[in-house]
Amino acid sequence: QIINGGCAGYSSSQELVKLIRDILPIRPNIVIDYTGVNDLLRSVTNYPFINIYHKELFEAISRPAKFKENVCGFLNMRNAEYTLGVQNSHPIWKQFMDNIRSMYSICQEFGILYRAFLQPHLTLKRDKYSAYERELEKKSPRVNQEYIEEMDWFYENVKREGKGYIEDITTLFDNVGDVYLDRCHVVEKGNEIIAQFIFDYLTKRRDIKI
Repeated sequence: QIINGGCAGYSSSQELVKLIRDILPIRPNIVIDYTGVNDLLRSVTNYPFINIYHKELFEAISRPAKFKENVCGFLNMRNAEYTLGVQNSHPIWKQFMDNIRSMYSICQEFGILYRAFLQPHLTLKRDKYSAYERELEKKSPRVNQEYIEEMDWFYENVKREGKGYIEDITTLFDNVGDVYLDRCHVVEKGNEIIAQFIFDYLTKRRDIKI
């Protein structure tokens, strides 16, 4: 039995909370974590447990026009530091790896096999672009030299520090046809390639049975 627990827009910080809240009660044999891109795109960098949806919701409900301070004063924007949590000044790649290591450690303690797979990204393939992929990249928002350098830095550090915790599958689409819908989402063929790789990876392990 396979349960899909993926959530749109979640970074590894939300994955960690979801693991504790929703996964441990189920006690699965295996947790498969396909992850990486959303941490790179995270806009609230200093508060890792707040994603863009949390931020928008908090800002909306804390406006005085919505709630008067004498009725719901704890939602006032001046109290944002208590709601957003403690700032984390570590670079994004370090925050990501801390979350991966935490999920790995928790699962290990509860006898669950945890394996993270580092998500492919179209921009990483730029030296091998097809004509379609080159046009797709041009249409993608935020793609500039600064973004490319930040992305390379993130993946370079995660690949180095993630050994033993995360499998690097960022080159999975390098030698296949056009599978990208945008920078990180793929068509059905791409999802089949991902699923087959993960299935083959798990079936080769001696410590589990599928």
